[in-house]
Parts: sequence; structure tokens; C-alpha cells
Amino acid sequence: MLETLNLAIERYNAGDFLEALRFASAVPEAVRAEPAVTAMLATVGAGAIAAALAAEAHGETMDAVLEQATAIVSRQVAVVTWSQVTAERLNRADHVVALHAACFALDADPSDLTARALFAECAARVDAPDVAASVAHTLLARTTNAPMAERLRALMIDARDSRLDTDQASPEAIAWHNEGDAWRGAAPARAIFSKVMAASGALPVWQGVFDIGLMMAARGQADLALALFDRVAATIRRSGIAEHAHDQLLTKLGRFGEKYERRMRVMSQKVMALVPPADPAAVADWSLDATRPDALAGSLAALRTHGFVLVVGAIDSAAIAEVAAAVFAETPERRFVDPNRDIPAPARERLLAPLLRQVLDALQLVGPDAATSHGRQVFPGPEADQDSLTIAYHQDSLAFYQPLLNVWIPLDPCGDDAPGLALLSDRTRHILPGRRDAQKPSDSEAVDFEVVADLIRENGEIVPKMQPGDALLFLGTVPHRTFLSAAMTKPRRSLELRFVPADWLMTPMSAA
Repeated sequence: MLETLNLAIERYNAGDFLEALRFASAVPEAVRAEPAVTAMLATVGAGAIAAALAAEAHGETMDAVLEQATAIVSRQVAVVTWSQVTAERLNRADHVVALHAACFALDADPSDLTARALFAECAARVDAPDVAASVAHTLLARTTNAPMAERLRALMIDARDSRLDTDQASPEAIAWHNEGDAWRGAAPARAIFSKVMAASGALPVWQGVFDIGLMMAARGQADLALALFDRVAATIRRSGIAEHAHDQLLTKLGRFGEKYERRMRVMSQKVMALVPPADPAAVADWSLDATRPDALAGSLAALRTHGFVLVVGAIDSAAIAEVAAAVFAETPERRFVDPNRDIPAPARERLLAPLLRQVLDALQLVGPDAATSHGRQVFPGPEADQDSLTIAYHQDSLAFYQPLLNVWIPLDPCGDDAPGLALLSDRTRHILPGRRDAQKPSDSEAVDFEVVADLIRENGEIVPKMQPGDALLFLGTVPHRTFLSAAMTKPRRSLELRFVPADWLMTPMSAA
């Protein structure tokens, strides 16, 4: 070990920094923590970094040297060294190399304020304003330096000026994006650099911003990850993927109040855009026969007016019988159904009769989503009575965080002597306040008792009686619950197939 150290020092003193690095990298991990060894390694590493950059080398050879040098120094030394290199290159207007250095500094310690500020500046200089704005947002409240605060405000461009919401990306941006994917596991600094370059220029790849957020989330930098996810969600029409990532991170952090406030706001906006509500004075039948000549127009009018429509006789009885047999023939008492696993794809397809497909096409929805679609069998009795979220009014868009249309298909007669559904008319697309007495986060998905009582007084409660072959379509903002009464003695089997805009689809159904 001493011989290796001596050779490293000898080559360093001779000005051969890269050869010194080769020997220093061979020092065993077990002794690198000794103060004298740590100091020597920091000196050699910093010298090798400066030498590699001074040589104006580029590409994988330089990157390998830089990564090797960074690996032998402490995190603090790496951040300071790379930040100095970044500032020097910015002063020389060598913006791409400055960004390269800034990515190494950020990778060494993504919580370091100086590293973040330099990274934001470099992103702006290489024309990646959305990355720069996201990072600047995390720093403004934390800096006491007036000139820095002024510069950060300048970097925080308005979302309306973003270039991310484009249906095209340049070949260069796509190439950078693919390169970043290739380096994600092996070389994080290179991956960050490539993703910033993918998010730069007039035709960027929006996933570059999103992927940096994923990398920061994996490093425990929740504030930076959330800011990057927010940027994507605020600037592109296809925002579902970013919203789900944001939501999952808030869940992981235990920030449930913030999570539900965001869900309420975003879902109200998204479902409003999906099916804008009709004029308050509008009138439409909430139940209609599938054979009506104007069945499509009537279904869409009912969705706009009430948020739901019961299409009587929408599905062929043979298709219903086929699904019921496939799911329940061998296990008639089963309580839950996974349509993706339990129902063959051809049988699922036959459930989507022509009128239902026309409604889905008119709303530009895809699915069903395997992650949120399911089936159930409800047996009247004490067990069902105690299932609080089943018997309490709730809204699917809050529960599943999707702007969705639920195609609810009864496999048995229901609403009379078997459990049915109760619905409240949705004329606003609002996500309603949750119960104030919630004892756990999931309880807040149940609509507050007083809010429910007010809605019932205003518009009444709809409890349709349904037969196999009927289909009840309702938006994710429609308050609904399982309807039970003491007179009910028979079980009810049903399917819930949920359809969403393409960017909100979490898991496609299998084709088998």
C-alpha cells in the first residue's frame, strides 16, 4: 500500500497527474479513510480533474478519467473541485464543458446549494430553460445572497414560455435522451448531462426533465424531484406520467395532506377538460336504451349534465354469460376479480359493444387500465355493512388519481333484491371535501357527510335498477357508493372497467 501511495505522489510531483491517478485509484478502500491518505487522494484527484479538462479531451476517455478522479476524493472535495471548474468554464463561455462539470458536482452532492445554483446556470446557458427554472425554484427561498436571488428569479421563466409541450423533438435531442438512458445505472453524472442536453434547444424531449426528476428522487432530493415533476405537469398536455410520479413521491414522504390537496385540484381540472359540464339549466335523460337512434348523442348529453348515464341493453347477453362463466364457474364464492388476469382478452373485447366504443372514442379515452379496473361480488350482510369505503360516497378520480370514465357492468340483476349503486349528480366536476373525522389517510377519500347531505337535498339520490347487459358509465368525479338495504338477500357480481386519456394509462391490459 505504501509503495502504491509513494508512486502516486512521485508521479503527481512530476506533473503526470493522470498516471498519479492510476496509482491512487489502486489504494485499497480500507485505508482511504485515514486522514493522511484522504488528503493525498484529494490532491491527486483534483489535479487529475484539472489536467483532464486542461487537455481539452472529450468523449468517453475523458469521462472515465473524471469519474475515476471523482471516486477517490471525498464528496466535499468533489463538490468544491467541480464547482470551481464549473465557474471557471462559465467565465470562459465554455458552456457545454461547464455543464459537464456541474453535473459531476450535482452528482457528488445534489443537496449542495452552490452545486445546484451552478447547475441551473449551466442549464440556462446550454438553452435548457425548463431545467434551469425547476432548479432555481428550489433555491430562491434558501438564498440570502441578493445578486444570486436576482439571478435565480431571472432563470425562473414562466411555464407559458416553456418549449416542452411539443409533438416533435429534434434528432439531436432524441439522441441525447437515448444516451442518457444508456448511462443511467453506470455513470449518473453523464446521464444527468445527457438528459439536460435532451431538454435543450427549440425541440426538446420533455422526458429529459422528467428523468432528471426520477434520478433526484432516487437520491433522496424530494424538493428538486417535485419541482422537476411539477414543471412537466404544468407545461405538457400529456402530464399524467409526471403527476403520478409526483403523487407517489408525496406518498413516500408521508405528505398526505399535500397529496390530497393536489389530487383534488388536478382532478377537478382534468375531468372538467375531459367532459365540461352542461349549462345548469340543461336537461338530459340519465337512462336511455342502447337502440335509440340518438343513443350516442344522448349518452354524451347525460355525461355532460349528470356525469353519468345508464345505457340499457348495451351489451349482448351472450358476452355477459361468457364472462360470468369464465370468472365464477369454478369459484362461485370469490369476492374479487382481476379482469386483466381472469378474463380472456377476446371476452373483454366483446363487452365493449359498439355504442360503448363510440362513447370512448368521442372522449378520446383508452383502456381499460389494468391497474385500476376490477370486479367484485358483494354479499348483503354485516361484512358489506362494515366496508366503510364501499358504503360511503367516494369519487374514483380522487381514489385512483386519474381523469377517468368508469364503465360499470352488472353481471346479475341489482338494485332491488341485490346490492346496487347509488349516485349523486355531478354538475361541477369538483372533487369534494373528504371526511373531517378521517382517522387514516385513506379515510379522506370518503366524501364528507354534510356535503353528501347537502347534495342529496339539492338533487336527490339516484339508485338505478340494472340487469345483465346494461352498462352504467360515470365520470371519476361522480360521488357514488354501493347501495344496500335490509331487504336485499342476493349477491351482486359486477365489473368496473376504467378508461383514461392515453397519458394517464398506468398499465395496459394484456392481449392474451
